[in-house]
Amino acid sequence: MDTQLNDGAEYGSLPFDRFAVERWDYSESPERDQDQWNALAQSWLTMTHQERQPFWAVHVPYDSPPAGAGFLPSQEQIARVLAPYQTIDERNKLQYLVSHMHNPLWIRTCYATELQPTWESILAAANSLNGGEVEEGAVVFDSEDLYRDCAEDWKTVFLRLPMLSDRQHYDNQLEWDLQHGGCEGHDDEAYSALHEAGIKEEQSIYVVDEEALRENLIKLIYVDYHGNVIWHNKIAPEHVTWYEAYYAAGGMLSWMEELIGDNRALLQPGAQIEGEDI
Repeated sequence: MDTQLNDGAEYGSLPFDRFAVERWDYSESPERDQDQWNALAQSWLTMTHQERQPFWAVHVPYDSPPAGAGFLPSQEQIARVLAPYQTIDERNKLQYLVSHMHNPLWIRTCYATELQPTWESILAAANSLNGGEVEEGAVVFDSEDLYRDCAEDWKTVFLRLPMLSDRQHYDNQLEWDLQHGGCEGHDDEAYSALHEAGIKEEQSIYVVDEEALRENLIKLIYVDYHGNVIWHNKIAPEHVTWYEAYYAAGGMLSWMEELIGDNRALLQPGAQIEGEDI
């Protein structure tokens, strides 16, 4: 676990930091602070990219903010609004994630003792070309203390990490994506659903919950800008390296549409992806 904030992950550097500090009700009792944080996280997730853009425009967290910048929070604001709700390790990973497109993102929510060997074998198989070690650039959220309460619904991770599906959008970029993104549409309704999902995709996530561990199949989840699940598949750990080679580290759902060919099974959400399928 990281113990020091990386460049760009300092308090006040992330766009959500500025949103939270600005919208926080400091007159409320500190006993309600967790509720405030959760409400602000949910509010951020509902915002359009145009609504988030002012918080991005102040400073893009590719590197450290200027020393003494007026938008940086006070020590009191850090202590109350920011530091209690995200660890240093989480902030560093978020900063890396929003600064690099299509990096592998893993979330583990099941920490049953008897399934620990399965988790280790999944990581080893998924990173077989890297000696079993998590590949450079992969972002893995794996902490029993932080994520065991997300076991029933992994999406509650977004309350801790509302920027998981975030990235900077420039003026009219999203509108252009919706009109021109992905490959050409299809008359076939099944293709149309995948095509639309590919346009909306912002982040792919490998979710490893209890079901995934017991099946030894990783859940491959695609989410939109608001953290909504727009498509999902399953994949065996040994096929992850192949999949990432085809799909830009697993982050380009629209590519699958171009490569399906006659295998219409992959047009169904939840289908298992295998190396020989494509």
